[in-house]
Amino acid sequence: MIRLFTAYCVVLSLFSGVINAQQSIYRYHINLKEVVNDQVEVSLLTPSLSKNQAIFHFPSTIPGTYATEDYGRFIAGFEAKDVEGKNLIVQKKGNNSFVIENAQKLHSVSYKVEDSFDAKVKKDKIFEPAGTNIEAEKNFVMNNSGFFGFFEGMENLPFELSFTKPTDLYGATAMTQLEYTPNLQKMYAKNYHELVDSPVLFAAADTVSFRINSTHVLLAVYDEAGRKEMAKEIYGEMKNSMEAIAKFLPTLPVKNYAFLIYIADLSAVGNALNGGGSLVEKVSVLKHLIGKGFGALEHGTSSFYYMPELGMKDYEVKKQMKDVAIHEFMHIITPLGLHSQHIGNFDYVNPIMSKHLWLYEGITEYFAGLIQVQGGLISEDKYFSDLLVSKIKAGEKFPATKMSMTEMSTHVLEKKYKKQYIHVYDRGAVLGFLLDAEIIRLTKGQKTLKEVVLSLRSQYGSNKSFNEESFIQEFVGEVHPDLQQFFNTYIQGRSEWDLKKGFETIGIEYEKNKVVLEPKDPASKKENDIALTGSIIQIGDEKTITKVGKKEWAGLNVKDKIQAGAYQKAFKDAKGNYLPEGETAQYPIIRDGKEALIPVKVSYTHRKHSPYIKNKSEKTPSQQKYYNRWIGNGEE
Repeated sequence: MIRLFTAYCVVLSLFSGVINAQQSIYRYHINLKEVVNDQVEVSLLTPSLSKNQAIFHFPSTIPGTYATEDYGRFIAGFEAKDVEGKNLIVQKKGNNSFVIENAQKLHSVSYKVEDSFDAKVKKDKIFEPAGTNIEAEKNFVMNNSGFFGFFEGMENLPFELSFTKPTDLYGATAMTQLEYTPNLQKMYAKNYHELVDSPVLFAAADTVSFRINSTHVLLAVYDEAGRKEMAKEIYGEMKNSMEAIAKFLPTLPVKNYAFLIYIADLSAVGNALNGGGSLVEKVSVLKHLIGKGFGALEHGTSSFYYMPELGMKDYEVKKQMKDVAIHEFMHIITPLGLHSQHIGNFDYVNPIMSKHLWLYEGITEYFAGLIQVQGGLISEDKYFSDLLVSKIKAGEKFPATKMSMTEMSTHVLEKKYKKQYIHVYDRGAVLGFLLDAEIIRLTKGQKTLKEVVLSLRSQYGSNKSFNEESFIQEFVGEVHPDLQQFFNTYIQGRSEWDLKKGFETIGIEYEKNKVVLEPKDPASKKENDIALTGSIIQIGDEKTITKVGKKEWAGLNVKDKIQAGAYQKAFKDAKGNYLPEGETAQYPIIRDGKEALIPVKVSYTHRKHSPYIKNKSEKTPSQQKYYNRWIGNGEE
């Protein structure tokens, strides 16, 4: 990877010379070798200023976070100097702004940055994937909104970043590279929007690169526990995810893409949850989780991940990355490629939130699930019985009769609405499914939600914004006039959803509550006399048997490892039907560190499902046609 960028830098050397001849440019420098009290100093040779007074800003928030960050809280010792090194008068204004007098004399600015990862703040804590970390000689997480500011009205000038760095650290980024040597790395962004959109992860090089069709993908990892070659461990899942995306989209919309992954070491938490230590010790280690924001943040040609690793035998991060990575990459479609003026012309100082989170996050999360089922990463049954069921259960907690999705989105920075934001990922995704089914029904199978969104994206793209107020009408115009009722009811209106109608369209049985006779689950504490490793945070599906009672019926032993829901596949015949009661099935476990199959006699019980979702084996001709369009098997 280093060699690739070194070769690339030769090509860019002429470009760098052009930049250096310009006066209207921000030239930043940070010496990453000099870390004092968990801070680094940032110096800036400023662009030319003509006004007597200038305001230097750090962002209040950034695109994709839908929360107040106030990065200026982490800036100290701000100084402005003229060409002779004399201090100019500076006054801080609010959390994020510095007012500089006699600004026409301004030559340089300097300040110290404290990272946000370990900051002792209670209010408006920065979500780690949008945050910063400074750990001398080990890693620097550079979401650039936390390190670099801009002058009011001068966001569109170019930025040149110069990093003096330890020899063994490499800055992985999707940003344009100007120069690379063992001790120096220079980067370029055409404006502040591109700078914020291009995070950098400085760490010892742990990278893997691969190609999916015509797209070059970089995977860069920093692991707190110091495990080597984690990029190779994660590579398989990431490649499968990208291949599924490539199958879903006509073409991948970028030539280069970078996944930047920071793995937090939570092995102490994992050990505690696995049965080691007293209750007091478990509570103590769980304090490490308080305030942590695990997840990811999307960018135009990259995404940044802050992921937990509990130190189990099989790395949990691999299991988590499949769904999360697909979601973040698909943000290239929306909002990065389809957005309103509130995102296209983002105001970092006084942000105005868009009403279309239903599109930016809800539809993106729906597509992330649809890609997995269409790409063969999960089965159709698992999609309905697990993924959609869990999202319906969570989405029903949204106060739909008190606020609409567009209301919540518009006011998401306000406390009342902010706490409902999480429902864009569950209720929003289910609404995406219902919208897809309705589009298929209204067009008699001629169009799907994916095709409508891609059509609109082709009309706009990353550099052209749609109108915030008229977009829904425009969306409806792509489909059928009757689609407006869907938006009036579920997106702009305050109504509960009619799930049965949407599922029925494509031949899926839905009941809010239903009792069904099904095989008992050997891995269920309710249905078998066992105790399992519990988890306040559930990461992965693997559980360990910690206790076996007298009424245990499946032949499980203490320390056996089992997969939640494994019976759903193990207890079925070749046609996908559950085996009759009393018949013996081969149940997969891990015993003494080795994979094994144990014989288990199938036993049935009445189980209540809330909700109950099942793919109908017999569909009407129209249902079969629409289902085929939904699953991606053509029009008929």
